[in-house]
Amino acid sequence: MLKEDFTRFVLGALLHDIGKFKQRAKYEEDRGKTHSAIGYEWLSSQYGEGLIAAAARNHHGNVSETWESNLSLIIYEADNLAASERRRFDPSTDVDKSWHQEVLLASDFSRISLDSEAPDLRTKPEMRYWPLKALGGWTVPQEDDSGGSAGVYRELWEAFCNDFACLKAANRHTDVEIMLHLMERFTSYIPSITLHITGATDRDTFRKHPDVSLFDHARVTAASASCLYLFYYSRLQDRWDRDVFKDEITGGWEDSSQDPFLLIGGDLSGVQDFIYTISSRGALKALKGRSFFLELLTEYLVSNLLEELSLTRCNVLFTGGGHFYLLAPNTEDAKNGLDSVRRATNDYLWDAFNGALSCCIAYVPMGKAAFRDATRHWAALGQELETMKRRKWEKALDKVLGPAEMPHADCLTVRCEVCAREDTPLKSVRGVLMCPSCREQFFFGEGLQKAAREANKLLRAKVGIAVWDKKPQTEGDEVLAIGLGEKQRFYKPFVIYDSHNSLPGTKWTYRLNDWDSSGYAAEGSLPLLAGIFHAGEFEDLESLVERGYGWDRAGVLRMDVDRLGKIFSSGLPPGDRTFSRMASLSRHFSLFFKYHLNGILHLDKKDGYENLVRTRVAESVRGRERLLSLVYSGGDDVFVIGHWLDVLEAAYDIEEAFSLMTYNPNITLSAGLVFAPPHHPVYRFAKDAGEAEAKAKKGGRNSLTAFGHTLRWQDAKDMRTMLVGEILPLLKKEQRALGTPVGSVSVGFLHRVLALVSPFVTRNEKKTDPASQFWLLPKVAYLTGRAAPSKEFLKASDEAKKAWMALKDRLLRQPDLQHLTKINGAVLWALMMMRKGGK
Repeated sequence: MLKEDFTRFVLGALLHDIGKFKQRAKYEEDRGKTHSAIGYEWLSSQYGEGLIAAAARNHHGNVSETWESNLSLIIYEADNLAASERRRFDPSTDVDKSWHQEVLLASDFSRISLDSEAPDLRTKPEMRYWPLKALGGWTVPQEDDSGGSAGVYRELWEAFCNDFACLKAANRHTDVEIMLHLMERFTSYIPSITLHITGATDRDTFRKHPDVSLFDHARVTAASASCLYLFYYSRLQDRWDRDVFKDEITGGWEDSSQDPFLLIGGDLSGVQDFIYTISSRGALKALKGRSFFLELLTEYLVSNLLEELSLTRCNVLFTGGGHFYLLAPNTEDAKNGLDSVRRATNDYLWDAFNGALSCCIAYVPMGKAAFRDATRHWAALGQELETMKRRKWEKALDKVLGPAEMPHADCLTVRCEVCAREDTPLKSVRGVLMCPSCREQFFFGEGLQKAAREANKLLRAKVGIAVWDKKPQTEGDEVLAIGLGEKQRFYKPFVIYDSHNSLPGTKWTYRLNDWDSSGYAAEGSLPLLAGIFHAGEFEDLESLVERGYGWDRAGVLRMDVDRLGKIFSSGLPPGDRTFSRMASLSRHFSLFFKYHLNGILHLDKKDGYENLVRTRVAESVRGRERLLSLVYSGGDDVFVIGHWLDVLEAAYDIEEAFSLMTYNPNITLSAGLVFAPPHHPVYRFAKDAGEAEAKAKKGGRNSLTAFGHTLRWQDAKDMRTMLVGEILPLLKKEQRALGTPVGSVSVGFLHRVLALVSPFVTRNEKKTDPASQFWLLPKVAYLTGRAAPSKEFLKASDEAKKAWMALKDRLLRQPDLQHLTKINGAVLWALMMMRKGGK
């Protein structure tokens, strides 16, 4: 099959159910027609007769043409594989069934349950449903399962058609990657099936409620169709154009010797050390450049694999956090292609980073039955990757064990001040000596931050990443190189001011976080989701922190999802762990961390983000932006650096948004937050924040470790409530820091509270003196009696009077560890907001 025909075949598989979308809009012209007929008519009107339209018409077994062509049979079989998650009506247990076109898509998060591991949680998640709308803004699942009316479908369909027309006018409607992006935007919240089964209980009913979107069904169909074609063609090519292979293509579901697929996993080893082991001035830009370099490296790897394996972006199941997963055909060509890309990538990584990074790519064969339950194959793939990581340089022992080389002449007395390499030439950048790789990453990070700031200011502006296949002479050092030889690519961030903006001579341009189809009308424009939030005009972390409120201290936040492996391996009930459902779940996690996090951190972002309740303790500076940078956000990991108050508030905002989206007490985040002077070495920051995050997980997960102590998120929110309701009304909000009004409590009072509470918290955490807390009350009673606000002050303000009464009541309450930890944190929080400058 020619490449163009293969593309049209994959497009056909991707769009084979587009008729369901239009059918639910209930146009008069479609009355009485099946979704196959509606899809066929629409596709033939847009693409003409051929493979694409035929895929819609011939993907069911009750159509005779389906059984007369190998390609139709493949799409029919791929459709069956992707639909393995669908629940069927069981007359012995179910009450009723009906085709109900207004049914909403169930949230796949609502199905996750980890009963045995979280006995103290509300382990039965409430049922939630995704509202019917286009992807892009902030969306949370709703309680009500109604809302999928024909009118809403019609509005969505017409928006889809408008965007399609825009792409078609530019002849981009035949690009699989662009159409995949369009489908994701408009069909992510459309259920792939509308069969509503009523079970014996509400839970049984919900379990059989459709929860895989039309988009996830379509992309898995396209991915498996391309694999089935390449697999069977490689085996039957001598007779492919002559015979129809009904038994071969539609059989073998339970035959373990017939594994048409490879489940591929990729892992960049050494990511954590690579990102965080830096210590220099300008670390903020270097850090951003290094973390985004890893995003691009993953994209580069995935693009090379797809090209080598003759696949499309439909076959990408997940990318993020230095990991990726693909579905590929189980052919010798595919295996050779994997080896080729792995070797070439590791050669490049060794040359560029002297072994600090390595690429592991493993695979496991997978049969058709795995689409019903893929957990065994995911577990086997994880084991393969772990084995490979332990032996990552076994084929380069000559390099690893080779004799030590003399340092480069530039490094006889010094070394790279960012990564400490000694074998490459050094060059000064803003007074910092850097090796070529660190220099490129520094300039890339600087350019990316500048572009992100500019895009934040302008409504229509986007961040773009220009990609060249030859180094552009006019761009100097400000391009980032990845790869070797013919596969080498050069990247540079820039601001896209209009829909067709690009830099001269580029091979293609990534448009970051852009769902607007008009931008993809330009030839070579491609979508890419990435966490890039960065606010403020500042040269370095020191100048950023100086603009913050209160104490001049930097904060670093590390956060990730608790028990993510368990969620995927055993969170879904047996029988529900289908391939499509797992792909859907991982895509929703990826959307949160790679896309929505930008809107959550952007205080002025619209598109639904304005409805989020944000933590804004420093109300005296309303309207200010968050003084922080989202350094890393991929997979389920987050790394944020900035002014301590903004980072602390961001931690609350991220957790609350995540809880709203998942609405499941089994799916939680743990976070570690540390504060230090802004010149504190980044690797120490990262290490300390990592230890704080580990402490939060050790303390029972679903927790925040900040101010040196760990609290469950609900207690951490109580701590914030105490600060806002009981301490801040007693203080004076000034432009740069909190002050003490005449007659109110003094700074000394807060310090004395801290001096009483803090030792008790520490002792009780270590369980060295659990009984001593009872001696605290008389001391606190004496303090509150001696240092209370004046009667005149309290008489002048009802808010202050109410706050003081509440604070006194809290301080005199029967002490326990959690209670004291909350007081300790709230008082520390207030004192840090009262400090001015770096003292």
